[in-house]
This record gives sequence, structure tokens and C-alpha cells, in this order.
Amino acid sequence: MIESLIKLANHLDEKGLTKEASYVDWIIKESAKKKKKKTDPVGKEDKDIDNDGDEDSSDDYLSKRRKAIQDSIDSKKKKKKSGKKSKTKKNS
Repeated sequence: MIESLIKLANHLDEKGLTKEASYVDWIIKESAKKKKKKTDPVGKEDKDIDNDGDEDSSDDYLSKRRKAIQDSIDSKKKKKKSGKKSKTKKNS
């Protein structure tokens, strides 16, 4: 079932529906919390990001999603430092 949710989230991301994809991500994360798996100790993280006991496409998806979010944050910080604001079109 998690695999299906990951495919759905990827599809939504591809279509530009990031808000909906984020909600599906939340569902995936909540599902992982219910499993109550022990997390990795600090400094000893592995590639099993969702701590489900294996390294699979869900870990790849979460890794890419985290990187995309971090890149977005870094981009906004860079724009803020340079004093540039993003231009948006206003509908009149």
C-alpha cells in the first residue's frame, strides 16, 4: 500500500499538485509512525529513511523530496540575501 501512495505522490508532484503530494507524504509519515519503529541514533543514520527495515523506492522518494524542499529553502534564502523579491503576476 505504501508503494501505491508513493506512486500517487510522485504523480501529483509531476502534475504540479505539490499541496496534494505533501498531504500524501503526511499520510505516509503517519503510517510509519504507527509502526513505532526505533529510529537511527544521531550520527549513525542509514539509507533506510522511513525505518521500515529495508531500502526501497519509498526511501528514494523521501530522500528526493527532502532534497527538493531544502533546495527550495536555500533558493529563497539566497534571493532574500541578494535583496531580490520574486515577481508575481497580478490578475486585474
